Amino acid sequence: MQQKLEMNFKASLISLVKDVPPEKIYVLQISDAYKLPVPLEDKEVDGLRPRGRWSHDYRPYPFNGGYLPIIDVTKAVLGTGMRNWFSIECFDGGPKGSGEPRRGDKAQFCKGAMESLKKLLDESADPEIQGGIVKAQNWE
Repeated sequence: MQQKLEMNFKASLISLVKDVPPEKIYVLQISDAYKLPVPLEDKEVDGLRPRGRWSHDYRPYPFNGGYLPIIDVTKAVLGTGMRNWFSIECFDGGPKGSGEPRRGDKAQFCKGAMESLKKLLDESADPEIQGGIVKAQNWE
């Protein structure tokens, strides 16, 4: 099952690179997420169902505790030739989603978010990207 999921994910990235014109991507808004050790209870809490709670409280900025394949997705988006705005969206209630954001000093939080965006771009840079075209062997 895991292998099939990974193949489907890779196929979707290949399709993104091949089929989406870069001028149709106006902004890449990216977020990471904490992987919960136990699924959230299937009940509403504060008016939010489990997926809404996960989205609302368990989304750190990139490289700050999340597990999503943000580098792979960013590489694919850049592979289309997109050279536009990037945005980070985070709702970080900590790994336990306690609702107590791990922000502390807002200036420090913003600095950390900017550093994570720079790291994302650095790690997503691909020497095989030439004028926005990814050589096929990287994706197939």
